[in-house]
Amino acid sequence: MNASRNHAASDPRQPKTEMQDNSDLSRCILPSRVLSEEQRERFEAKSDKSAALREIRERGFLWNYTELFRDPSIAKLPELLCSYSYSHLPIYSFGCSTGHEPYSLHLVLRDHFGADYHLRFPITGCDLNADCIDTARSGRLLIDYDEALSGQNRLLYWAERGLVVEKVSYEKKLVTVPEHRQVRLVKGDFRKGLAEISGPAAIFLQNILYHLSFDDQFTVLDQLCSLPEESIVCLGSKTFTDRAAASILCASGAFSRICGLKNVLMRRGRSISPATGQCGEV
Repeated sequence: MNASRNHAASDPRQPKTEMQDNSDLSRCILPSRVLSEEQRERFEAKSDKSAALREIRERGFLWNYTELFRDPSIAKLPELLCSYSYSHLPIYSFGCSTGHEPYSLHLVLRDHFGADYHLRFPITGCDLNADCIDTARSGRLLIDYDEALSGQNRLLYWAERGLVVEKVSYEKKLVTVPEHRQVRLVKGDFRKGLAEISGPAAIFLQNILYHLSFDDQFTVLDQLCSLPEESIVCLGSKTFTDRAAASILCASGAFSRICGLKNVLMRRGRSISPATGQCGEV
């Protein structure tokens, strides 16, 4: 089977209107916790918002929208680890922004496996933005009112398990993550991080491929196909690019879907390279 680049249904280049229209730029968040007030004012003053956004991306201020427990795959992780009898599995959250995703994983695994879970399932969060990483290392996360309200019962649940919740304003809450130093947070390029993985691992790579060029997307897909067998890859479930990438990886024979979720994949044996179409042991 050949994972053709020319197949429109699985072409990550297709959905350019999904989040890149100027009308959608407000959804980039460009939040005060990521950009300084001066940087934000300069962005708002630019008439060509697309060019301004490109400038921000080039300087390392990427699409920093994030929230706690934003994807169902996070809550499914303990079940998955138990179902497949993993005794040890490093977990990587690439493009982790201000730490909401790795800390969500931390809370879920700590709740299920106990406070020493990190000895079996160490978590590493990685992001290009040094400001984001500095914010994440504090263990204090700013969350929106709507996010807190939509998950109010969930928030109460975690508050009973050590999450400290403070009201900052009507629109914002600040949460402090218990034992947050168990999560390793580093500044760096996720592609280098992928290349350094030498054993089975769980990779959270959600809503990242969308920011890459078409050729770079296929380079990353080849990197994922080179992961050791029994590795787990969790892509985003909301963008067309991630959904197409999941379909391409499964069509290559390198991965199969698990956990009943379309964006959670497990690395299998032989595969076809998404970039070259060549079959081989990878």
